[in-house]
Amino acid sequence: MGYGAYMVVKNKSATDLTTYITHSNCVYDEGHEGSNLSIFNDASIPAGTQLPSSGSQYIEAKNSGSCFFEVSSFTIKIMTAGGTQVSIIDFTDAGSDWEYSQTPPDSNDVNVYVNNTGDQATIAITVVNAVGAAGTSSGVSQGDDAFEDPAYVAVERGDAFRKGAAGQDAQNRRNRGEDEGIDELRKKGTAGQDAQNRRNKGAEEDDELRKKGTAGQDAQNRRNKGAEEADELLAKGTAGQDAQNRRNKGAEEADELLAKGTAGQDAQNRRNKGAEEDDELRAKGTAGQDAQNRRN
Repeated sequence: MGYGAYMVVKNKSATDLTTYITHSNCVYDEGHEGSNLSIFNDASIPAGTQLPSSGSQYIEAKNSGSCFFEVSSFTIKIMTAGGTQVSIIDFTDAGSDWEYSQTPPDSNDVNVYVNNTGDQATIAITVVNAVGAAGTSSGVSQGDDAFEDPAYVAVERGDAFRKGAAGQDAQNRRNRGEDEGIDELRKKGTAGQDAQNRRNKGAEEDDELRKKGTAGQDAQNRRNKGAEEADELLAKGTAGQDAQNRRNKGAEEADELLAKGTAGQDAQNRRNKGAEEDDELRAKGTAGQDAQNRRN
């Protein structure tokens, strides 16, 4: 929500008028936030009347969302019913203060009053004399004074400041200050947005690096796990080879022992056979001796 204002256009001339909103930027409309600027667009204001017909119409600047770095502004163009331009008034809100510039700038035929001292501003436009009209505001009924801002009434009565050279100089200074303020706000806003964009980009790059880092860590973890599994398999393979080697060595030793055992058995067998032959020879010798003894 932005700064609001209660606005009225009074036609105190002898000529019927038509108002147009020729430009609007970041101003709520059509009832949003209670604001209705469109009431003044292509609106007829007969001589001696006002718009709205009683009281005033609330309008409000929009300074959020896409309008955060924007200046709220609108332009109202006042024409006679015959198509003669009476005045063009540009309004801007650059920070809870409605300011304006007027074309033509030194016209006493159109009085513009802005009061920014309240919670909501007051904007009153009074057409005293329409350029090209047959008569003036003299003798025209003013009707009920439905917009009773005291300072505004003072302006109408001529008891307060009317636009003149000094007033225009002051207005020009305000306009220049406003333009400088708007430019400064835009620069700050742009710089802030650039900084935010850089922060956003940095965050995106951090996220990307994190993703890459995570993927790289996952790959490293897989490599490490693969190395561990390879070491485990190698250890198992080494143990298996050792067991195989031990089995092979045992087989060799068994073969050697078996060979030794076979040779020993052969020798034993030979020894046993020699003993048998000895026994046989002895038996033969004993039998021969016996026979010899008998012969003897």
